[in-house]
Amino acid sequence: MKQITITFVLVFLLATFSSTAQTSKVLIDNEKVKVTEFISQPGEDVCGKGKHTHSDHVTILLTDAIVTTTTAEGATQSETYLENKHLYTVTENGKTQNIPTDGTFWVKGVTHSVINTGSKPMRFYIIETK
Repeated sequence: MKQITITFVLVFLLATFSSTAQTSKVLIDNEKVKVTEFISQPGEDVCGKGKHTHSDHVTILLTDAIVTTTTAEGATQSETYLENKHLYTVTENGKTQNIPTDGTFWVKGVTHSVINTGSKPMRFYIIETK
């Protein structure tokens, strides 16, 4: 019985504290730039909790990415990056745009919310200018 209780407590603690939520780690933060590594699990926020703002920045995707972005105005768009095809696809208002890329691109300052709608974790860096 003691073994079962200990096992149950360990499983409960692992389930409670190994959240699948987005994690972030600031790698550099100085007067010029802020570099943050993000890891997002399926169904979770990607690059900030809920609606948030980024200054002008470079995004470097390290894995495939499938996300749904909601703008500050409430418009949604689907975005997909396939690492092995070097292709970034954006679908907005029924129009699809394919952009060849190695997963690195410039983004003007933006307020949005982003959810990982893929089936795998995604990992990437955001390098924000100051």
